[in-house]
Amino acid sequence: MSFSLSNILFFLSTLGWFNGLILCIVFFRKSKLLSNALFGTFLLLLCLRVAKSVLWWFMPNFPIIIVMIGLGICFLIGPVFLFYVISSQRNTQKLPKSWLIILIAHLSLAIIVLVFYSGDEYLPIWKKYIVPIIYYQWMGFTLAAGYQLRDLILKFFKRTPLLINEKWLLAIFFSTFLLVFTYILSYIKIFNLAYITGPLIFTLIIYLNIIIYFNRKNIDNLSINHEVKYQNKKIDTEEAANVMQLLNEYLSKTEVYKNPELKIQEVASAIQISSHKLSQILNDNYGVGFPAFINTFRVEASCQLIIEKHQTLTLEAIGKEVGFQSKSTFFTFFKKIKGITPNEFKVQQNLV
Repeated sequence: MSFSLSNILFFLSTLGWFNGLILCIVFFRKSKLLSNALFGTFLLLLCLRVAKSVLWWFMPNFPIIIVMIGLGICFLIGPVFLFYVISSQRNTQKLPKSWLIILIAHLSLAIIVLVFYSGDEYLPIWKKYIVPIIYYQWMGFTLAAGYQLRDLILKFFKRTPLLINEKWLLAIFFSTFLLVFTYILSYIKIFNLAYITGPLIFTLIIYLNIIIYFNRKNIDNLSINHEVKYQNKKIDTEEAANVMQLLNEYLSKTEVYKNPELKIQEVASAIQISSHKLSQILNDNYGVGFPAFINTFRVEASCQLIIEKHQTLTLEAIGKEVGFQSKSTFFTFFKKIKGITPNEFKVQQNLV
């Protein structure tokens, strides 16, 4: 049996979306994490999109409505990918309402376009207007995901050692960027790039990412920071100091300590270390737990607010402004850290 170039291209381009479907089933079935559910959804949408490309390339007479549905799916790929990246970094456990609203809005837009602009007579409109909107919207969300991963990308280009979950996120980002970029190039006919190049690229990146996937036994560890056991080994003083500098800069810049529900996982993820390691540095190297460290930040911030806004804000309001949930908690930690009460601090500063 002889194979033509067309047969080989069909085989290679089909391998990607077929194996991608298998991989997304694995993510749906083996993990209850939101990030993995979003990744499974993202991969499913990509597979459907790429499968449409393959069928239309090799079967030009394929029903146009199926082709348009395949393109319409792209309205959802971008936002799902962005939310996957964010949920992986922040360890988000539940889909936020704002995300749900955005997804419903994009799904509604896709349905409206398909209802009012489906059919052979609308194909010129799709080619001239709808397709570029879809591709550039997808690219926009991909770039937004890249912005979320900017610190990781910087580490990558500085050749800083990366954890396996960090490598996974970067691999997925660069793969997605390459795929949508390829589709855009083929659409605007730069380098005479063939439309089938997108599916072929997808097959390549699917297998490269599967290699990373199988380096981990637990798929949950691809999306959250894996807590390494240090077996009572104290972190090097210089390394601990660097982490503390990053921590202080992050808290000062973002003021996330004002969130009374702030968790160590969120902060650790933001500065690109595991929550276990951050906890170990705080406890072993500085003799303070995460809650106490954050409360110290809150108290220092409250001192500044008392000086600046003592005439317009009550002490209770100032306490809540910096993240304390009640007046009693604020007063307790203030005295514990400063040795005096907030009222005594006002007197000391000649503010009464």
